[in-house]
Amino acid sequence: MKRIIFVLIFTLFFSYVKSQEKIQNIIIPEKFDFFKEANQYNLNYLLKAFFDKEGFFTIYDSELSEDSPIDSCAFVYPTLKHEKNFFITKILVEIKDCNGNILLKSVEGTSRDKSYKKANNESLRIALNSLRGKLNFKAKTSTKPVVTVIAKKADEPQIIKNNEKSLLRLYSIPTQTGYKLVDEVPNVIFELTKSSSPDIFIAKKGNLQGLFVKKENNWLFEYNDGNQLISEKVDVKF
Repeated sequence: MKRIIFVLIFTLFFSYVKSQEKIQNIIIPEKFDFFKEANQYNLNYLLKAFFDKEGFFTIYDSELSEDSPIDSCAFVYPTLKHEKNFFITKILVEIKDCNGNILLKSVEGTSRDKSYKKANNESLRIALNSLRGKLNFKAKTSTKPVVTVIAKKADEPQIIKNNEKSLLRLYSIPTQTGYKLVDEVPNVIFELTKSSSPDIFIAKKGNLQGLFVKKENNWLFEYNDGNQLISEKVDVKF
């Protein structure tokens, strides 16, 4: 059976544009410069958990590979101002855009607890709580793809058994239970949960649930639409 192969040619162009789209993506530092260890005193985890709860898509900076083609200006970047002396611990949260401009500052959280961990945790929680209701960031710069679609026919068996679709390259971000597969924006397209086999994942795509399986070096998303089994080919880089 003949199928249509779509070849997508992406030409990236950069332009300064004003947009009313709200930025919902945050890159969390895995380690702060003023500490020796990653996630020292659990501060990085607390920072990530706060923005997760506020509805943001959050990832650690260490989870991004150098060749990830995502638009850095689709993210905002929280940093901490940290001060510690014998009597008091102070933490202030600053949220910056991709150009280093400060978009929002918290109040200065303070603690007089003698335990370093408790003092840092308390100070950060106070600072973060002051940001609630203020997390509204507008995108000002963007990288957009220009897409040219070329269609041609080839004598190959069909892999996608529902309507043919052009394939967008997805990129994997590791999670504690598996992976998130994102596009260039980055929007989360799939959430994958590990199984006992490295070639099979439990998959969720929006409201659809199924299996994400590797067959003959192709990754497929298989699910039942109520009437028949649907098998979609997915172009993903792990």
